[in-house]
Amino acid sequence: MIQTQTLRPFGQGAQKARVLVALMGQRHLLGSCITNTYFQEILGPRTFGAVLNIGAGRASVLFRQREMFAATEYHTLEPPGDVPATYHARAENMDSIAAERYDWVISTDVFEHVEDPWAAAHEALRVTKPGGFIYTLAPFSHQIHVGATYGDYWRFTPGALARLFPGCRVREVEVWGDDPIMANEYAVLVQKPPFDARAPELHFWLDFPNEDAWRQIVPGPDARYEWTVYQLLKTPDAISSEMHVLREQMNLASGVFVPIHQVTRGSIERYARRIGTVGFRGDVSFIHGDAPAPPSGR
Repeated sequence: MIQTQTLRPFGQGAQKARVLVALMGQRHLLGSCITNTYFQEILGPRTFGAVLNIGAGRASVLFRQREMFAATEYHTLEPPGDVPATYHARAENMDSIAAERYDWVISTDVFEHVEDPWAAAHEALRVTKPGGFIYTLAPFSHQIHVGATYGDYWRFTPGALARLFPGCRVREVEVWGDDPIMANEYAVLVQKPPFDARAPELHFWLDFPNEDAWRQIVPGPDARYEWTVYQLLKTPDAISSEMHVLREQMNLASGVFVPIHQVTRGSIERYARRIGTVGFRGDVSFIHGDAPAPPSGR
């Protein structure tokens, strides 16, 4: 009999190691440092067993991402080329990996680049153990970014990401950016059956300006970057519906068109609760704050 796996609470878990999330005096995309900080402080400590990180690129080795995860095994998959990896294959065809091999399958900023995200999701699901977890982060409101060996094809809502994994249960939705309904990126964490049908679905928001993920920085000893973490008290879909109704009311009352971003930023207390801060100083990440509250009825 397969036991249902338990998910550690958001932002909680055992640290395996402390490694640098940036390199002093070197130029970085701030988005890479945000991802490294998130891996080390939030996602990594929650993992267990065997992890497959799809499309992490050179950052996986450069920043020793293996040591950011509490899992006992850490493997990577990259397209055929010169990036070091456990497996060299396309995300849409991972035949070299046995079925039900991994407890966690992770991809960040990958699914927009694959030509067939449905095939990539099917493969991720195939190599995940029963009861295991799949974490997928992908852009929603983000500039086109292509390279010599890859294109940029897709953008995703949380609902679209969830529908890539039929039969799975959504355990968490994450907003990355400065607006819960017009984010830079969204992420979903889904669980493959078997799962506890009573388990709550939680929603979180890492609040940073949308353009920050693409801005270049050169970390120095006095540099400090930090972002507020909120627990969303409603789903992004529910927030969208409420904010559009509120904007219509404001427009009718004032006779002036109010941008939706202005409405959502001015109404945070209606749908979110601040639970902490995450960031890094110089080249070292940190997290502090409160535990998330149990979800309320929606």
